[in-house]
Amino acid sequence: FCFLVKKLANVGCSVVVVEQKSDTSGLVEQITLNLDNVNHLLLDCQSTTFNKSKLLNYAAKNSFTPFLWFVDGDFYTNFKQVLSELNETCDFIVPFSEVTFLDQGETVELHSTGQIRLTHSSEYKTNNQPGKFSFVVRSSKFSICGGFNEGFEGWGFQDLDFVENRLDS
Repeated sequence: FCFLVKKLANVGCSVVVVEQKSDTSGLVEQITLNLDNVNHLLLDCQSTTFNKSKLLNYAAKNSFTPFLWFVDGDFYTNFKQVLSELNETCDFIVPFSEVTFLDQGETVELHSTGQIRLTHSSEYKTNNQPGKFSFVVRSSKFSICGGFNEGFEGWGFQDLDFVENRLDS
């Protein structure tokens, strides 16, 4: 999380981090306190059940940019390049053609050097499902679609539901 937030803040984009109010609230705020371009928000979901959809919708409502880029905490790409390719004709962008899962050693290498070096010889696990891990959507389009379905609780599937069921063609 720290690595990712710092990378995003360093490319000059505005970063919104939303934390669900709980007994451990405030830990994330301490991490983001001294980072430029990072806005930490705390949301009381009136439940102990984690609701990522509510958090993402709250972040979107508190973002005032033409585009919203939803990034999972374990997703990394060339953020600067993707940002440079946004233009007036874009409504929805998947910033990857395929995701490769790094092993622990490769992840440590990325964190320490900022470089990705694939080192093991066995086949890598990959995924190319649009919407999973990360996507960019025009803010107005996100709003028209009604955001994420807040009926999803816990982790997962809210992003795929948005892309496959809520985002119109």
